Amino acid sequence: MQKTVKFLNCRNKRDFNTDNLECHFKLSVIETALIGTPREISNTHKLKLTITDRLMNNWNLEGAEWSAVTESMLKVAFQSAEEYVTGLLKKCASLEEEFPPLFMETKNSPKTCPYNLSNITYPRRDTFIVNLDDQKDKLLLKACVEEFKSYIQSEKRMTFWQYEEAKNPKWISHPEKRAKDLLHTFLVGKFGTEILTFEEITSGAGRMDIFVITPTGEKVIIELKMCGRGYTSGYAQEGIEQLTHYMANKKTNLGFLMVFDARARDFSKGFLGTQAIDGMNITTTIADLRPFVKQKDFVDNIEGGSQPTTA
Repeated sequence: MQKTVKFLNCRNKRDFNTDNLECHFKLSVIETALIGTPREISNTHKLKLTITDRLMNNWNLEGAEWSAVTESMLKVAFQSAEEYVTGLLKKCASLEEEFPPLFMETKNSPKTCPYNLSNITYPRRDTFIVNLDDQKDKLLLKACVEEFKSYIQSEKRMTFWQYEEAKNPKWISHPEKRAKDLLHTFLVGKFGTEILTFEEITSGAGRMDIFVITPTGEKVIIELKMCGRGYTSGYAQEGIEQLTHYMANKKTNLGFLMVFDARARDFSKGFLGTQAIDGMNITTTIADLRPFVKQKDFVDNIEGGSQPTTA
């Protein structure tokens, strides 16, 4: 689904006391498919955007040292408003008439201007489109990854272990390869030809574990890592760095890290659920692959230290 947002009006000024730029936007929002139909009824919203004088000077915006409002300032203001409103619409299906204000200062903004002003057509342009399908894809894939995690924990956990010594199980040979095969089979079985799924596609200096293209064209990367009993937590956390590298190369902003965690004492510790890195969203999911039903039956040697012992 798409929504069309139109800037209906913008009142702007430099504050007399602070020299900050203040823009008061009035916008309309409507589902794009309804335009031109009898149901074309848009919602009207208001947004106050402030850019501090110091930030405008840091960004070397034309006229920042004066008290005037210049075209460069308005280009930045409109573009920032577009990105802010896009984020709000993707987070929430219904919004209040007055959006939360946006206050841009040096503390919450890049050190230098992130825009090429010559490529910004505001304020001549007054409309932009927000595509909400990628948000649906994210929720769909997140639910699928959680379902796969449950499947692994309940049905396939013990297939990752060799029990030659009952008290000291070892990973099977190439456990990550097995995890990738299981995930690929799971995705194909669940979605069939609705999505495109690829294993170990080259990206930059490495190879992605799983690369998915959804029906809407959204590209998603899934990285799998083992953790515990010979695989350090640091090794598993390298998956985040690998993901950001692959995602940048594939120009996608959606990635998943699935950690197959076999640690007893520190199970799931050291990992964040969701991270935003340079505009990329990475969700980490922890699958319980501890080889014993009762944790007290052994002491984990996550960093290659102590050997398993009986309780």
